[in-house]
Amino acid sequence: MAPIVFVFGMFEHTEKLDTILYLHKGIQKAGYKVKTILTRKNETDAEEFLSFPSFMYEKQYSDTDKVFFFNHFIRRIELEEKPDIIVIGLPGEMMPLDEKHNGNFGIFPYLISNAVHCDYAVMKLFHNFYDNTFADKMQEIVRSKFEIDINAFVVSNSILDVTSVSTATLRFYESEKRPTDLPQNYYFNHFDGTGESLCKHLINTLQMFGNYRTV
Repeated sequence: MAPIVFVFGMFEHTEKLDTILYLHKGIQKAGYKVKTILTRKNETDAEEFLSFPSFMYEKQYSDTDKVFFFNHFIRRIELEEKPDIIVIGLPGEMMPLDEKHNGNFGIFPYLISNAVHCDYAVMKLFHNFYDNTFADKMQEIVRSKFEIDINAFVVSNSILDVTSVSTATLRFYESEKRPTDLPQNYYFNHFDGTGESLCKHLINTLQMFGNYRTV
């Protein structure tokens, strides 16, 4: 079976697509065959990319059905396409911000994490949410809710205006400034504080497993 990489965000507007496309290109450049599932349905018809399956949005299917359907969807890709690595972009948010801003209550990550095993997980964060205390909290939530260990945190350019959380509409800003003193396993523009790339870390991590066909 091909190793599976999850890319998910603490909430919407964390620029998941940027990291999904970066990993896809980097894995390809390293010489591996990669198949990538994007975070939205009807997003692309490109051969190497697949849109998020529309059956996951259909109300006539139960959550149990969707778990089985998604498992079969990925298994079919493995059998027919024989990729070395599969990258899956998880729609929506990992968890609600509060009662007012709950997104979809993290339903998609929950269903997908029950459908397939994750071998490497990337968490996208807002530009103003990064420190070891916050990382430890995120790890704890993800382990208990999804039974997944986060391998890398990626700080996006998107800043959540925390004063807008108490209002009906969230506000976001952009920053190109590199955060100072990034903790270990934190990446900005897909490089950590030592200059190592996220893609290199991913491939090195998968290689340590030692039981995959190509990686």
